Amino acid sequence: MIQIPETLPIPKHHTMSVVDSSKIQAFQDCPRGFFFRYVLGLQPEGPNIHLDFGSAWHEAMEQLLLGGYSMENVEVAYEKFLEVYREAFPNPITDDDNAPKNPEYAYKALKQYIKQYESDNFDVLYTETAGLVPIDLGRERHLAVKLDSIVRDRNSGEILSMEHKTTGRNSRSWRDKWSMMLQVESYTHLLYSLYPAEKVGKVMINGSVFTKSRTWDGVRIPVYKSKKQMAAFLWNVNHWIDQIEWHYQQLAKTTIQMPVMKAFPINCSSCSKYGCRMGGICSVFPNPVERFTYQEDGETKVDPPAGYGIDFWDPLRRNVDKADNVIETDSKGNPKIRKKTEEEKKKSLESRKEEQRKHHEEDDDFSYLMKPGEDK
Repeated sequence: MIQIPETLPIPKHHTMSVVDSSKIQAFQDCPRGFFFRYVLGLQPEGPNIHLDFGSAWHEAMEQLLLGGYSMENVEVAYEKFLEVYREAFPNPITDDDNAPKNPEYAYKALKQYIKQYESDNFDVLYTETAGLVPIDLGRERHLAVKLDSIVRDRNSGEILSMEHKTTGRNSRSWRDKWSMMLQVESYTHLLYSLYPAEKVGKVMINGSVFTKSRTWDGVRIPVYKSKKQMAAFLWNVNHWIDQIEWHYQQLAKTTIQMPVMKAFPINCSSCSKYGCRMGGICSVFPNPVERFTYQEDGETKVDPPAGYGIDFWDPLRRNVDKADNVIETDSKGNPKIRKKTEEEKKKSLESRKEEQRKHHEEDDDFSYLMKPGEDK
């Protein structure tokens, strides 16, 4: 979790204090982009085919892991895919424009998947698992983490994490990037926190390549990090959180009268990088606090630019709501996995449906994930 100054020149939101690997990687790519997305909460309006298709594909993969690699289960997995996909793209008329990331290609890919991986030989221990894992007990600092699955290899007995990723190009850069990604290292850190070091195996990137020419190709990329290597991960992740906290402190000193916001600088080398959705607004407004905030009845509010809405990303609440398994940490900093009760799953489903109707702004209480059984 991140320490946020008591006062800021912008509206405070409880999601500011929640940190995961995606937020840290966004800060590494461009601190100003991080500011727009996670501090102001700006998000381009409309669906994102890559994110929404990926979410739907995750649902299908989870069903295959739970129900097995049969054609009957492919039908079930496809229905789960379609349910999530249609939330973002309800009109089938858009399917052709979204190809190859659409239902037709997904259905064909599921049938190819069970054929290519019919020899998989592992036991599924957990599917989606989310919560907090300690990264610095002295500062009571935790990282929000979500794993797609935890499995046990039947031959070696090793515990693995299988993470589902989608792409439109099976490039060398895409394959190589996983070995150095903070996200993948956070998966490994959780495994070492849960199991004896000698039992921990690799993180397996379960890649799915969708193209119009070949429909689907499966590529699996193993990433192994030793316990010794993970010491570097802990230093790095805490270093980057320190940097984010420092910029929040600089932001606290910013006023609307300043010509430049001297916090969260622009990383110009990332401006043309694929995936930036800020549309150049950072270069036009040197002090975003002056441009994107206003006062109403004595309260500071955010005025998003045209084409953007406000949608704060909370990797803890959203992932815990969606997951069937919750990571809880006791008072000594030892995490464990607890399967949700049926009542909890029901409440999570209701929460997700409510989120589709409106954005939540309340300060959610997740202290139960950190010290179960103790007074809050």
